[in-house]
Amino acid sequence: MNHNFFSLNVQGKVDLKALSTATRPKPSGPSRGMLDAREEMIVSLVAGVRGVRPGADENFFDAGMHSLQALRPALCATAAIGRDVGLPLVLAHPTVRTERPPT
Repeated sequence: MNHNFFSLNVQGKVDLKALSTATRPKPSGPSRGMLDAREEMIVSLVAGVRGVRPGADENFFDAGMHSLQALRPALCATAAIGRDVGLPLVLAHPTVRTERPPT
């Protein structure tokens, strides 16, 4: 596999910061408006892990987050709302605006 098209850092490794600035295609379809309080909390928790605010319809895992990173927002959400938000819930609902799970 040819990796010459990736930006490299001073150590000769792939520059991850340069990758995060790459433009991603915007989701097609109508905008669903402003984020509610629950969605804003999810955005801030994921941004704390990734360093970048996710788009409302952006899949966290397609954008580079992995399951170990997903554990941190799940634990923080559990502490914030006092309800178990385990990793399986994050894996099943990997976007800010994924359908809400049953209560």
